[in-house]
Parts: sequence; structure tokens; C-alpha cells
Amino acid sequence: MNRTKSTVRNLLTAIEAPLYDVGVLSERGMLPGLDGISAAAVLDRLSLLKYRNAHGSHIYIRPSGEHRFTTLDDLHETSLARLAADGFNPCAVVETSAGNFQAWLKHPRTFPKLLGTFAAQTLAERYDADPSAADWRRFGRLPGFTTANRNTESLTASTLSCACSATADSSTQWRRPSSRR
Repeated sequence: MNRTKSTVRNLLTAIEAPLYDVGVLSERGMLPGLDGISAAAVLDRLSLLKYRNAHGSHIYIRPSGEHRFTTLDDLHETSLARLAADGFNPCAVVETSAGNFQAWLKHPRTFPKLLGTFAAQTLAERYDADPSAADWRRFGRLPGFTTANRNTESLTASTLSCACSATADSSTQWRRPSSRR
């Protein structure tokens, strides 16, 4: 099994959603037809995703429909350490660029849309994540693909094609910390 397929399979195993939406974003917009597909279908489309990524597209994923996840974006290692210290154990962590992470928190049940957005915004504020990326329908980077950054003025050549990687544990669900600070 190739490395990309193994990495994607790890994330899909950690999330364990019935269906997924895959986002392929290019300068022309989002590629249609990749919503509500199974994990097997995501794996079957890896050749297409690799092709699109090699031609500059960003590759994203999220569970389809209402779901039981919060994705926190633009976290640093100190924020991940604070999450763990407070009892939040992400089911998956994706390194989107050097020292920059997305964390997937698995809730024990599906939240209604407004409550899911409130949870994401509250956690983003608490752990210094990107507040503009905090809502119930947030895409996360699909690991195993490069991040096609367009802002080259402030980036070095080594960060332009930093591959996303993930660590995942499907058994880990988000738990409310036992003590509040």
C-alpha cells in the first residue's frame, strides 16, 4: 500500500463517518461530485485527488451532513499540549505545514448545527485556533497531500510543498475536562 493511501486510510479509520464530503479547491472553484461518498469511494478516488493536487488544488475532507466532530485549525504544538492537559484528546491530528496543525475532536453524539458551531467557536477561542475556521461544517486538510500555498512572498521554498501527515486513534472521543479553570 502506498504512503498516501495508508495516511488517508488512517484518518478515515479515526473519523469513522458513514459518508464524507471531499473538497478539491482550485483557482476555478470547488470540484463537484465528491459529496456524500463512502470511505471506500474516497480511497478509490485517490488517483484523481493526487492528479488535482499535483496541479495546484487543495484537498480537503469532512464528514457528510450533521456529524459529531469539531475541527480546530491553525493550532501550534503549545495549543495541542494545552488540549491534552485539559483532557481533550483529538481522534486525529493533521500537520498541515511545519508546526501548524488541525485537530479533530470526536464528540459522543451528533450536535445540532448551531451547537456544533458554538462548540467550535468556543474551543477555537480557548485554544488559539483560527476563529474564522470554527463552524460545524469545517473541512480539514486530507493528509497525504501537499498544501498548495499561494502566498509565496512570506514563505520559503521548503514550506511550499510540505505534505500533510496525520496521527489518528479511532477509539478516542472528546471528553469534557473533569475540572474547569
